[in-house]
Amino acid sequence: MVDFFSDFFLSRNFFIFLLFSFSSLATTLSEIERDAWEAYNLHHKSSAIINMTTRDPVSIDDVSPQNLENTALALEHYAKKLSSLSDSNLSQERRLDRDTLLWILKEESVWMRSPYRRLIFNTVYSWFDIYLDVTSSQQWSSDTLYKSYQKRLSVLPNYINQQKTLLMEGLEIGLVQSCHATNIHIDAMHDYLSDHALFLSPIQEKWESYGDDDKALLNAKSHKAKEAMVQYLDFVENTYAPNCREKASSLPPTPKAYADILRYYTSTDMSPSQLHEMGLKEVDKLLNEAESLIHSPQGKQALNVSSTSELFALMRNTPSFFAENEDAILERAELVLHQAKKNAAKYFDYPDDFAKLHVVPIPPIIAEHAPAGFYQQGGDYGGTIYVNTSKPTQRNIYTIPSLMLHEGIPGHHFQIYSRLNDNSLAPYRSAYYFQAISEGWGLYAESYGQKLIEDYSIKDKVGTLSMALLRAARLVVDTGIHSKDWSREKSISYLTSVTAASPLVIKNEVERFISLPGQATTYQVGYSMIKLIRKTAEQELGVNFNEKEFNQFLLKNTTLPLTVFQKAFNEWLLETKKVLGDEL
Repeated sequence: MVDFFSDFFLSRNFFIFLLFSFSSLATTLSEIERDAWEAYNLHHKSSAIINMTTRDPVSIDDVSPQNLENTALALEHYAKKLSSLSDSNLSQERRLDRDTLLWILKEESVWMRSPYRRLIFNTVYSWFDIYLDVTSSQQWSSDTLYKSYQKRLSVLPNYINQQKTLLMEGLEIGLVQSCHATNIHIDAMHDYLSDHALFLSPIQEKWESYGDDDKALLNAKSHKAKEAMVQYLDFVENTYAPNCREKASSLPPTPKAYADILRYYTSTDMSPSQLHEMGLKEVDKLLNEAESLIHSPQGKQALNVSSTSELFALMRNTPSFFAENEDAILERAELVLHQAKKNAAKYFDYPDDFAKLHVVPIPPIIAEHAPAGFYQQGGDYGGTIYVNTSKPTQRNIYTIPSLMLHEGIPGHHFQIYSRLNDNSLAPYRSAYYFQAISEGWGLYAESYGQKLIEDYSIKDKVGTLSMALLRAARLVVDTGIHSKDWSREKSISYLTSVTAASPLVIKNEVERFISLPGQATTYQVGYSMIKLIRKTAEQELGVNFNEKEFNQFLLKNTTLPLTVFQKAFNEWLLETKKVLGDEL
């Protein structure tokens, strides 16, 4: 009898029984969303820290296979409860909330079981980078929190072992990471382990204030964490790496796996073939825009080329298109942000006292294989744009405006801190990162280059156009690789023919698609939706179209999956037309 109950209490069956029994009493939207969001955050503890929805200093995700399945079952349970809930008494905004949470629960439950969940590192980031992000985002400001870091160290070895288990499952089902990404991961792990204070860095400032017993305890726990990391690295080097993927295609166990991951990233039901065709059409459209620019009076004078192939060659081979050194990249980045912030209020509700924004080089440890830049929110102290300054003479200086507008102002920095500070939003809408609409907002922000940047030149314009081509081409190449078995060579050849990106950038882009299936498709999908609804709003509202009000609608609703976002726009447009009335 004792053995039976012990096994039952420790089993996932008991967890599910306990969770579902108590939640069965929830009948209203508020009750269900409270319980459902709590179940979600039981797994996504790291995200909760970064998004400032918790101050728990110990939180590390439980990524054991058992917990992934437990979480999937819990989310499915709440999705069913939400689906059966009548919306007759809900306001328009609350219907959007309900539909949004329903999407999160359904798609996250699929993600928990996805074979791609076993690809725990890629050329852009790894599970350990996320751990470091969480640690750096936590505000270690009190003695209580410093002491609780001991608990963080206590659970870290188990967390590391769980990552190894996920890799082992990938080996078993035949879904392994590319050899290129694996080698990058191995090198990074070696570099991490070369730092003797790796696991103690968050508390170094307070180190001397601790007694000998506390220091000994912290050192012991840090040592155990490092031992687990060494064992993990040994497994990756000697067991995983010999079986790494040479082919570009991820070859999922079923075609459905890739379709699922595309739906997860794009928040649409578009198939791989539909996304592929969408990309081809957008690339053709942008190439025609490039031709028009080339043959314009301004283009003839500044560029002196007769075709897109000549333009791409000019941009790849002319030294003046590239940075002279690292400082030139950073100086241009800072100037663009300064001008964007100065002029943003004309088009966006941008407050003067917004969170601080920092620009720093991508750490050398990852720079060689990293993208041109990325944004990282940093809790209460502001955000950071990491800019790739490695090999500066191979990086186009005229793509910097697009990068800064996308990642900074009015892009991700503005977007993320706006939603985190919007108290009217349901917690899951402010905390969850909907990739398609968010990256679409980033591309939309890039389109404001000529309006926000005072010294915006035609070379900046072709730089922006080149970046737009790259994002459209991502749809073609990502789906080409993972649904049409494109090779590295074919992928590189295609990007070379339709973009002005340098060989270094193209190589890194292709390796990114190979190692991170689906994610790169989000940019163009989200931007296409934004362009479509803006065109609709301009046509429907005519001279009454208010750009600033439209942008505010967009900004508030980057907290929605695209399927729900379309509903929100339809309601906004209808309401706007009602208010205008006879003016239309």
